[in-house]
Amino acid sequence: MKIVRTSDKGFEKEFKRIVSRGKSFDPGFEKKVSAILQDVEKRGDKALFGYTKRFDGVALTAKTVEVSPLEIREALCQVAKQELAVLKLAARRIEKYHTRQRLETWSYQEKGVELGQKIVPLARVGIYAPGGLAAYPSTVLMAAIPRGSPRVREIVMTSPVGKRGLNAILVAAAQIAGVDRIFKVGGAQAVRPWPTGPSPSRPSTRSWGRETPGWPRPRSSSSAARDRHDCRPQRDPRDRRRVGRPRRRRGGSALPGRA
Repeated sequence: MKIVRTSDKGFEKEFKRIVSRGKSFDPGFEKKVSAILQDVEKRGDKALFGYTKRFDGVALTAKTVEVSPLEIREALCQVAKQELAVLKLAARRIEKYHTRQRLETWSYQEKGVELGQKIVPLARVGIYAPGGLAAYPSTVLMAAIPRGSPRVREIVMTSPVGKRGLNAILVAAAQIAGVDRIFKVGGAQAVRPWPTGPSPSRPSTRSWGRETPGWPRPRSSSSAARDRHDCRPQRDPRDRRRVGRPRRRRGGSALPGRA
């Protein structure tokens, strides 16, 4: 191990080198991202779907941008029971920790003046889960579970799907964490619409990316079906086709890219 002392000759130069390690910020990135944000703000869903096609290679529309219940079910059927058990264990531990951070409304009277704190929850929150070269179910659990107070009515997640389709592990983590809706978009173009509404692909009032403190969320009423991990054949009400256990595809995805 190399030891650097403040008394060493050239310490300032060496210290700056150490501090700057891992920094790869390019000012040009900020300019490009800013252009994307402004374009999405101006052109809305047309720009959103255009960038998704350009960067992710997936053609989406207002009807296909949201993950359907059938797509969720097909993705869950690709996840091994052992993996589900690990995700549920992690979810319980995260919820136990964040329960202790819960904030409450309180007040008291002093000399005719009411003093206190009022906690006003958001109606809807959004979380972002990377789904490209690397996918982290821990990001989903640690972003969604703390956000999910019963007083927060809806949790929305966006995650890029790419040509390989949905990432089954991320979908499973989202279901366990209590995410209500999942959208197949990523990047700056996905995050920018969240605060603006009201389009189906612009659903959120506030966004959360990584581990941040908040309120725990109880399992939703549909958790029993997820616990059963039911992969028996069902009919798709949209096209009446018989749906069974989807065939495994290379890359671990149960779904092809949507066109």
